[in-house]
Amino acid sequence: MKLHLKAALAAMLCTTMLAAAPLRADNEPAKAATKDTAAMAATAAKAPKSIDDANAWVVVGDVKGFIQKVGEVIGKVRPGTDTSQATTFLGVMLGNPTIGDLPAGSGVAMLILPNGDNIAFAELPEPKAEANAKPAGFALPSTRAEGLTIFGKTQASADAGKALAADVKAKLLGGKRTSSLHVTVPFGRILKEHDKDIRDGIADYIENVMKIQEAGRKMGQPPSVTTATARMLEGEFRVFHKLVSRIKTVEFDLDLTPDGIRTEALFIPEKPVAPKAAPGGQPTVSDAIKLISGQGAMRMAMEFNPEAITTFMEGDLMAVLTEMGLTKDDLGTALKWMKDWNACFGGAAAFDMFTPGSKAFGGQMIVRLRNPETALKMLESMPEMFKASGLTKLYEDMGAPVTIEFKKNAREIKGIPVHELRFNVQAGNVPNQLAASMKMWASGVYQIAAVDNWLLYLVGEGSMEEFIDAVKAKSNPGTAPLAAEKIFGAGGYFYTDYNIGAAMKMMQPALPDDPANAAAKAALQAMSDAMASAPPLLAAAFNDGGRHKVDVIVPLGFLEAVAAGAMKAAAAGNAKMDKAPATTSSATREKSPADQCAENLSKIDGAKEQWALDTSQKFGAEAKWDSLIGDDKYLKRMPVCPDGGVYTIGKVGEPPTCSIGKEKGHALKK
Repeated sequence: MKLHLKAALAAMLCTTMLAAAPLRADNEPAKAATKDTAAMAATAAKAPKSIDDANAWVVVGDVKGFIQKVGEVIGKVRPGTDTSQATTFLGVMLGNPTIGDLPAGSGVAMLILPNGDNIAFAELPEPKAEANAKPAGFALPSTRAEGLTIFGKTQASADAGKALAADVKAKLLGGKRTSSLHVTVPFGRILKEHDKDIRDGIADYIENVMKIQEAGRKMGQPPSVTTATARMLEGEFRVFHKLVSRIKTVEFDLDLTPDGIRTEALFIPEKPVAPKAAPGGQPTVSDAIKLISGQGAMRMAMEFNPEAITTFMEGDLMAVLTEMGLTKDDLGTALKWMKDWNACFGGAAAFDMFTPGSKAFGGQMIVRLRNPETALKMLESMPEMFKASGLTKLYEDMGAPVTIEFKKNAREIKGIPVHELRFNVQAGNVPNQLAASMKMWASGVYQIAAVDNWLLYLVGEGSMEEFIDAVKAKSNPGTAPLAAEKIFGAGGYFYTDYNIGAAMKMMQPALPDDPANAAAKAALQAMSDAMASAPPLLAAAFNDGGRHKVDVIVPLGFLEAVAAGAMKAAAAGNAKMDKAPATTSSATREKSPADQCAENLSKIDGAKEQWALDTSQKFGAEAKWDSLIGDDKYLKRMPVCPDGGVYTIGKVGEPPTCSIGKEKGHALKK
């Protein structure tokens, strides 16, 4: 157990110190260097002139206190672990054993530099003479200045830190001391410096997606699927880039508390805009969460501002469309529908999903209405909107047509009209497992009702009558307040309690009853059983004068359940694999050799495409078996042709082949 702790502590400090930190790692594929990128690299290679040259500042105000907290958490999650010698080991690792006697309140600050030559500053006492003999293979190069011991990746970088020591001591180690880990990132500056690289990266990724999916066109996939997929991905990337470009600074704090591991992320925009005060008497997130069942694995409440969404659509979203070569006319129907939708809704909303007895995304949702009559008309128009947006044709081209039907006044409960919105995925031309997953997550019937300016949605199991009664009574007697609001406090615009153990039980039907999935199903069952009583993950978000703060707590009980569940899941999965027959399964034997071969080729093709995306490979790049096969890769073992054929991977964008040939059915099916 001591070895486990030592490894954890070594990773905590040395990994950050010794690992390179450029945005693009040396071993990643890159475009030919331009004058701009060459100049940037030359600048990054220089020694820092100021602490402001860093890409991030990492501070632990009380190192000994933080290490003790880490030890306490490890001791609870991994009972029997000896954490008593943690600080002593850290001192030996740094070549200064006196850190074992480090007084409380002594801190460490680290500068994460663009060239990866990071520098750490520790409030350590002057090392004794006998400590000068640093253990080979452990000690980092170091020097002294301003009462700080300075560590660097090289002696030159440690020496360069001497000029920064006074600033580090005053600005990073001069504030209030806490036994937490605090990171500050000048996000806006970094984004601007690398803006061209980021935009080029988006373009490269979309280009690769287009080229890889070209293989699908050769096998009969309509060109519209390739184009639409790439355009949707491009739009998502560009919208995300537009949103994050508003951020000036990100601050991250990690603390270990009796409640669990608590993290806080603070996003400070370039131009903070304070939220407008909500009109008096409007329902809050606390009011909304009281109206739903409270039985789901994921409980969530939020407030949203339709005016802000509309402003974004008219400003930033249109700028993104222009970058993509699109106009309002190209998305006219969808944009108008979104604006109309924003005009119907506003204020609080709550969700209670993954409810017991429901399949997949079943549960209750409730949204505050501004205009019930207009909202109903919007729902009636959804089938037409779906078609006008092009999504209907896209799903048809994918071989999974979707039909949407809205039935007004399907029934009535206590004088309240209840409507139905039906989604049906007909996934007959896609692989069985994908078809089952699509039906599980996308098909379903939404029961909808408007009650007291709330729009109620019920999906899957549950009683709409009880839902309506709760809204009329302004409270559901069986619903407890969100633990997240209790822990983080009122005033947030988002709260969630997420019970992963309960959600896991919902995932089990997604794995078909196939002998090939036996080990995975057994492992998932064991993990979900272990997680059944684990406390939920908690999160909340706040707007503090335009600065957005996101809080998350991972309870210690959750970590204990994960540790126990991981061991049980591994044992259950291994047991199933040990019992599995060495010969081909009965399900596989029912398939013809040609069909089994085609299935193998499909797996190889999928693994190759995912590898190409993950590693930014160009169209026509050569793929090798050792890139695809391994316990931590895309295929755990080499597929074997039942008729003894030899597989060839093929280049990126080309189908893999079997030596027996397509004339005998040994080929990738369209």
